[in-house]
Amino acid sequence: MKHHKNEVEVATGAFIIRNREILLVSGPKFHGKWTVPGGHVEFGETSKACVERKVKEELNVEGKATEMFSSQEATKHNICGRERHFVFLNWKCKINGEPKPDGVELTECVWMPLEEALDNTDVMDSIKEGIKRLAGEEKK
Repeated sequence: MKHHKNEVEVATGAFIIRNREILLVSGPKFHGKWTVPGGHVEFGETSKACVERKVKEELNVEGKATEMFSSQEATKHNICGRERHFVFLNWKCKINGEPKPDGVELTECVWMPLEEALDNTDVMDSIKEGIKRLAGEEKK
C-alpha cells in the first residue's frame, strides 16, 4: 500500500479472547512490541472482511469477526520511522484451530492474560483501551 504524507489510514484489529487471555502477535516491524493481528482495509473491502482476511493471512487459521466493539485514532503514530495517522476499527473475533504466525509480517504469537496485557509495557498502547474494555466484559 502506497502512503501519502497527509493520508488517513483505516486499519482493523482482531481481538481474539480465549479463557480470559488475548492473542497477541509480534514481528519485525513492531520492534519487540506486542499487538493484535490486523491491517489496512483495502479499497472496496468492508472492515469485517478485512479483519477476517488478515487473521487468515497472518495466523493461518479461519477467523470470524463477531462484533465491531470500538474504534480509536492514533495521530502522529510513529511506525517504521515516520509519522502516520490511523483510524482503527476493532473487532471481536473467534478462530478455528491454533494460530501459526505467517513468518513474514508476524513471527510470534502468545496468549496473554487480559490483566497482564494491560500492565505489560511491551504491549502497544494503541490496543490497551480495547483490552481494558474486553477485560471488563469478560468479568461479567
